[in-house]
Amino acid sequence: MSNKKSVFQTAYEIDLTSFLKESDKPTHDGKTIMLLPWATAHRLMQDVDPNYFWEFERDSDGNECHYYRNGTAEVRIKMTVGNKTIHRSYPVHSNWESIKNPTATEIHTAKQRCRVATMAEFGLNLKNYEEIDIVEDETDIDKEPVVKKEELSVEQHIENIWIESGIDDATTYEAAQKIYNRFKRTLVNISLKDHEEDRFIKFIATKGFNKPESRVA
Repeated sequence: MSNKKSVFQTAYEIDLTSFLKESDKPTHDGKTIMLLPWATAHRLMQDVDPNYFWEFERDSDGNECHYYRNGTAEVRIKMTVGNKTIHRSYPVHSNWESIKNPTATEIHTAKQRCRVATMAEFGLNLKNYEEIDIVEDETDIDKEPVVKKEELSVEQHIENIWIESGIDDATTYEAAQKIYNRFKRTLVNISLKDHEEDRFIKFIATKGFNKPESRVA
């Protein structure tokens, strides 16, 4: 029988004591959670399997973020280490409060957190996650009420989606049209209707874009 360790066992037994960092925010009862920086996690996983691979799953419009109808979102990853592939999702959150209409920075943070969390399922840093589960189980969430973020109106939510679409970076009519079409599909996917029906006309007028002439065959 071979004594060679499995990929999981190899990753699980890595001593992370010198790599773990304290979280900026403690738990509700003041306990500190230790986190593994994503860049360190990537380097250590490369030592376990230099060919390990991951990719974030895209929605129908090619975005690496998946939205729910209430404006909150999650990222979804597929990671392969050795001969095993795992799919998992991770919410875009701040201190475990879901974020409505997250910014690009907040989505990027969720993606890196998702990577590290998925690596734990392959063994890397799983011991620490086991400790985190214990801390969360012991936390009395009734001692400190959660402060709810101010709800966005439908109009504000749509405007934020418009701003985050990147359309201001468009330099031609055609580029703006593609981004606008993607913006409309995003609204359809979350069951919203734009309150500004002439939004695109106003935008191209502001930018000074001219609609290309139709070619006659």
